[in-house]
Amino acid sequence: SRLLSEWLIYYSSDEMGDALSALAAWHDKDPATSVSRYVAAVSRKPPDAAGIAINKARRRVAHYFFRMAMLWRENLIDTRLLGDALQTSTFDFFVSVVAPIDEAHAAQVIKTRPYDMRPRDLFRHVAEKLRREERSSAP
Repeated sequence: SRLLSEWLIYYSSDEMGDALSALAAWHDKDPATSVSRYVAAVSRKPPDAAGIAINKARRRVAHYFFRMAMLWRENLIDTRLLGDALQTSTFDFFVSVVAPIDEAHAAQVIKTRPYDMRPRDLFRHVAEKLRREERSSAP
């Protein structure tokens, strides 16, 4: 419980807020090219300021979610608690914005394969479960 509380406080921090905002703005500029623009920005030699900034944001947010997934896999938090702690929109953001950029970073920038899809699959599952529960409890 204390560990989750610390993670939620970190999620509310200015650094995390800045990283989430940067990724949202990057994505919203043109969702269809978000990933390819990311790869181009971070692949420049030397990387430009935009590439450095968006990579830093990606890393901060992706690592946060990977750690949350690790806590869940180790049974330190359960699915209900995870869902109560973070909103459906948070999981959707990770699945649709952060994970595709992070996957491209692993595959195309640092050439790591295979990419660990378990966190993305977990958060997709939690978001779908929360949506089902919301629909079933709606009047």
